[in-house]
Amino acid sequence: MGVTSQTELQWIQRLVHEHPVFAGLPNDIKKALIEVPAGDLKPLGNRRMRKLWGRNGVLVHLFSGEEAGYTLKRAFHEVGGDKRLMCELDLFHERPERDLSPEGQAYPVLLRLALDGLCKGWIGGPPCRTRMDEVYATSSSREWPENASTTSSLEWSRTWLG
Repeated sequence: MGVTSQTELQWIQRLVHEHPVFAGLPNDIKKALIEVPAGDLKPLGNRRMRKLWGRNGVLVHLFSGEEAGYTLKRAFHEVGGDKRLMCELDLFHERPERDLSPEGQAYPVLLRLALDGLCKGWIGGPPCRTRMDEVYATSSSREWPENASTTSSLEWSRTWLG
């Protein structure tokens, strides 16, 4: 008998409630982490892509931003990597299964990738390319640009870093 979605859900519940890394989290956040993993990876790619990931694994890039300009996927390809092995997730991809917001559907699919052992690496960080205008300045020696929502990341970093 194989592993069922109910068994996976019970394992996730136990992990969230018992693992020390989650001990300090508020209960509402713990509750939000417990979700049934997606049944399959069909929302993320076509059959050939999923087979490729099954053979080689996938590098997950969280908060990747728009698919415009010089993206990490493009840089990965330029240094010899297979860009098909990178899965970029962000609300700018305009597909619910790639949307990392609470309204999106990316979390169950990420759980499926992880539980199937297909994630070979995770790249994430501040969602700068997605939410530049919501970053708050922490230094009193620099002023936050008044037009932060229209200032590009490069212009902002020049203003901030001098």
